[in-house]
Amino acid sequence: MIYIETMEKVGSVKQQRELNRKIIPKLGNKDFERFFEFSPDVLCITDFNGRVQRINSSFERLFGYTEKELLTKSFTDFVLQDEQQIILNELSLITNGKGSTNFENRCFSKTGNVIWVSWRTFIIPEEKLIYAIGRDITIKKDDEYLLQHQTECLKEMISDKIEGLQYARLLQEALFHDPQTLNQIFPEAFIFHSSKDIIGGDFYWFTKSENKAFVTCADCTGHGVPGAMLSVLGINKLHEIINSHEFQPSRILDKLNTIIYKALGKKNSPKIMRDGMDAAFYSIDFETNILEYAGANNPLYILRAGDLIELSADKQSIGDDLNLAPFTNQSFQLESGDVIYVFSDGYADQFGGEKGKKFTKKQFKNLLISVSHKSMEDQKRHLQEMIEEWMFGHEQTDDICVIGVKI
Repeated sequence: MIYIETMEKVGSVKQQRELNRKIIPKLGNKDFERFFEFSPDVLCITDFNGRVQRINSSFERLFGYTEKELLTKSFTDFVLQDEQQIILNELSLITNGKGSTNFENRCFSKTGNVIWVSWRTFIIPEEKLIYAIGRDITIKKDDEYLLQHQTECLKEMISDKIEGLQYARLLQEALFHDPQTLNQIFPEAFIFHSSKDIIGGDFYWFTKSENKAFVTCADCTGHGVPGAMLSVLGINKLHEIINSHEFQPSRILDKLNTIIYKALGKKNSPKIMRDGMDAAFYSIDFETNILEYAGANNPLYILRAGDLIELSADKQSIGDDLNLAPFTNQSFQLESGDVIYVFSDGYADQFGGEKGKKFTKKQFKNLLISVSHKSMEDQKRHLQEMIEEWMFGHEQTDDICVIGVKI
């Protein structure tokens, strides 16, 4: 196949014609016949009108026609009807030296099967002949069609899923309080909440009952749909617990732990399940200015005159195990001007920066210290701008939630 290998390096019709003049004369009749007989490629010679002049045995095996059967036929006779005019136009361009030397089309075999063929052509102007080399690409085309069909189905499935998730997000957000309503309880406060996906597992919750305010920031295991489902359960159950007049943070987390544990079916499940939630939950008595706090892995920070005070959490998750010790209840006397922060681990765990590393808890603490003197609105804006700058070029790692309240 000396001419095929050589033609792969040819870039123009003019170069191709020059090559043809050099190669064809060197092939004697004996070599030419041997070449036609033993070539694994489909070989076909037609005149400028597309009438078949010669075919080889590979052509006969692929299409099922003998050379005798085709000598009275045009090349277009076994091309699909909706492509015949395209092929005629292509032949016209080829004979005028303007068409592509490579094209693909669908042909009928003698038995009616549709065969995709990739053709490479060159012409001998003085002989008014078109030499065509074909290869069966039916399997390749079938694979391409299958891939395209699967891609279209996948796009449709993704589109349906996205629509479903967007609707789920509306339902989830309907359960959340409007962040602005936190200012009805605390005139100076902010909530910075950003889900990694359309719906997320981080959630915030707050309410006021009698002379106390209750605030929590929770991080459900994972993100996306599983986390969102667990967040819906958590929000609903917190309402029920507060409505039952249970106001101590540690007792609230204990009850929530039992509810989540049973809801996840861990008691009767032989599998080790890690589903649950981490949370920082606190209450503030407006008469005494005493803060009570209980934490499941998530601490609470208090900024006072530029100093950071940390109330540590218990090293256990909500819904993880019923046999663990009850959550610890901590009390702290607040002063005017104190700023309270509860948060999920999404901010500190965000990858970014020049080295693509985590933001880290230490850097998060320093950030809160640096902005604690600003207004709550400015603090939120600064936190948002900082994390966006940090994660530039990186995907969001996890859901993010930070709640700030100033006394």
